[in-house]
Amino acid sequence: LAFIKVSNNSIDDIDWLLSEVQTELLTLMALKLDAALLTGTVAVNGFDGVLVKATAFAAGGDTLAAGVTANKFDALMFALNQVAVANFNPNYVVLHPSDLRDLKLTRDDRGAYMLPPTMAVGNNVSIDGVRVISNSGMTKGSYLVGDFSKAKFWMRKGMELKIWEQNEDDAEKMLKTITLYMRGTMVVKDSDVAAFVT
Repeated sequence: LAFIKVSNNSIDDIDWLLSEVQTELLTLMALKLDAALLTGTVAVNGFDGVLVKATAFAAGGDTLAAGVTANKFDALMFALNQVAVANFNPNYVVLHPSDLRDLKLTRDDRGAYMLPPTMAVGNNVSIDGVRVISNSGMTKGSYLVGDFSKAKFWMRKGMELKIWEQNEDDAEKMLKTITLYMRGTMVVKDSDVAAFVT
């Protein structure tokens, strides 16, 4: 459920009201859905988000060559490998925007930028061909790598828009509350939890 409050007069300006619904209210709903899909829990959302279901990182006995200090690129490559070794096809890496920025700005001891040959930057950042998605819902310093075809979302009830007059003190303040409601569920099968690594 997402909502906004508008003045009674705004009902007379339907073009403005439609603009508010299309920009503000739909954005609020998208952000709430994004948070639920990423970090939701059964108790709050009725389903566990991908981060709740994800498998913890485990290098599986693989290590870098002696004397090599691992960096963030290495950690992500090992996480991509963990998904692949579990017989899944990693298709996305999800990072906090600040972590993505830090990856792009990684430098060596001489101050030269260190973009590994497996990383492409620009509008579609990728690591070893796997697209990197910037998401402010991720905790800074963490990551999520996965085969997101194994997280399935079903819409159970499409978006329903309602305008309410009796909410809190709306009548006294000459306001209306506009709500947007939808219902859905996401499933990651127990047999597919290894498709996600965090």
